[in-house]
Amino acid sequence: MTSGGKIKLTKTTVEAADRVPDSGTALWWDTDLTGFGLRVTAKGSRSYIVQARVGRKSRRITIGKHGAPTKDGPLTTDRARKRASSLLGKMADGIDPVAEQQRANLSGLTLREAAEDYMENKRRKSDHKPLAERSKQDIRRHLRASFAEWADKPVSTITSDDVVKKYKQLADRSQAQGNQALRVLSAILNYVIHRHQGAVITTNPATVIQNASHYRGDVAGRKTRVPMDRIGAFYSALEAARTDEAEHLGVRLKAAAAAVLMLTGLRKSDVLPRRWSDIDLDAGTLHVADTKHRSPRTFPLASQAVSILEDVRQIGDGSEYVFPARSRSGHVEDIRDGLARANVAADCDVTAHDLRRTFVDACGPKAANVDPLVVELLSNRKGEAYQALSVRMENYDTTDMTEYADHAQRIADFIERKRLAYEGDNVVSLEARA
Repeated sequence: MTSGGKIKLTKTTVEAADRVPDSGTALWWDTDLTGFGLRVTAKGSRSYIVQARVGRKSRRITIGKHGAPTKDGPLTTDRARKRASSLLGKMADGIDPVAEQQRANLSGLTLREAAEDYMENKRRKSDHKPLAERSKQDIRRHLRASFAEWADKPVSTITSDDVVKKYKQLADRSQAQGNQALRVLSAILNYVIHRHQGAVITTNPATVIQNASHYRGDVAGRKTRVPMDRIGAFYSALEAARTDEAEHLGVRLKAAAAAVLMLTGLRKSDVLPRRWSDIDLDAGTLHVADTKHRSPRTFPLASQAVSILEDVRQIGDGSEYVFPARSRSGHVEDIRDGLARANVAADCDVTAHDLRRTFVDACGPKAANVDPLVVELLSNRKGEAYQALSVRMENYDTTDMTEYADHAQRIADFIERKRLAYEGDNVVSLEARA
């Protein structure tokens, strides 16, 4: 056996047994067409190739396996030679067939494919960490809803006019959601530009919204919270909902989750997905492996929160999740049902996130009077609203908050006192009526 050389490639010479090497690969180059060759493996696989320089780069391209089906029939030596001649002609003119094929493949890159690539490979510049799961959820939601008709279209077909019409349509329904959808789209398209170095698109059509003044402006964040004078009524109703044995178990679990959120000031994403392995009731701690800030953090639990979680464990179904539910995720994702009774009792309409603002109010100088820095740390915020706090936080350990357990207890005690005062006033009122 031989390791290769030069021969005139014909059906006979290609199929000859002595073309097969003992091991590795043998390359046979055609004597008539420079750059046209045959690659043969030790297992007898035969493939036609071309090789030439394009500028300063040497390119080797596989045409296909000898005898493989093509639209014109089996790949014969003559058909391979014609294909090789065409490719070599392009390469002689400075055209890179590899890059050309890559561009052809990328021209069909869909928004869905681009989004999946973005979610899998995008990294933050600051610490090179991947996207947070919440961000991925938002992207998938907008693919399903906001951009359903675009999801399987090539990115290159999305025009500025399309974006203008889509943004108007979305913003007419909800300006906040329209803005978020625009940010998602713009981020994906910017990623495509840089990821493929302009081979798919060279400009981002989503920039037309800002450049042509179509943007309707940022939406002010909600400022809703439980009014300070109704915290007692609200928390009392949460306690009643979570301990009412006549209440539906799902509502009791959601009310318990709401109470924990109110006592800790944490986000839904910090509390609702927690597994029992994240909770240490003896130590009074809750661990979040991947917070919004993309770092693991351990938070102290006041005695009231520990008591609530002990009750939850008693009524739970043995699930690994603290707040289990029959959902795709396996845990409670929405607690509106658990808040219903408390919202009625306090005559308000708060959401899970509004409980964070309520927690911060309960920390104020006229309430539990907790250092604002500690409030930011306990509620897993960054202190960005206050530059001085942000600077201070740079010098603190932001992974273990358990040293602030006494502060967490002070806040919970304040909320508990408001509940007891409210319930005491109601008892007095009922006795007076009697």
